[in-house]
Amino acid sequence: MQKLKQLWHKYNLYFIVFAIILGLSIIVFWPTYTENVTSTVWDGTIAASFNNGTGTQEDPYLITNGNEFAYFIANENNATYFNKYYKLTNNIDFNGNELNMTGNDINSFSGHLDGQGYTIFNFKINNYNLDNNIYEYGLFSNLVNATIENLNIHDVTLELTSINNNS
Repeated sequence: MQKLKQLWHKYNLYFIVFAIILGLSIIVFWPTYTENVTSTVWDGTIAASFNNGTGTQEDPYLITNGNEFAYFIANENNATYFNKYYKLTNNIDFNGNELNMTGNDINSFSGHLDGQGYTIFNFKINNYNLDNNIYEYGLFSNLVNATIENLNIHDVTLELTSINNNS
């Protein structure tokens, strides 16, 4: 016990600094490395509207499943949804289905999407936005004044178009 007291008096400042650094690391990095584990599987249909929310910062549209996410993507160019707020409330498995952007270089998504640490996964993108003879592939056709945060994306298949310059 005497040796323990001697160690504490000799190294107490190091122990305190280590404890503070460890505590701050857990507080700062824990949300980054945790992933919500509930999940829904998309059946390939598109919802007719959002079931919850009004699109304001205080009451964002809630995207709870693949049907609503597909509706969100399909309506990114709709003026009704311009500069609105959206929150993902579940992991979504797109079951290998295609998620295709609908815009072009004129139409854009402008708004705020908070993934809340959830993941969208297992989908294909095979259409493109042709801008200045450049084939652009992505989940969104174009982003203008948009914020997308806390969204995890994995297991995406890009099916690229073969371009023939000899025609």
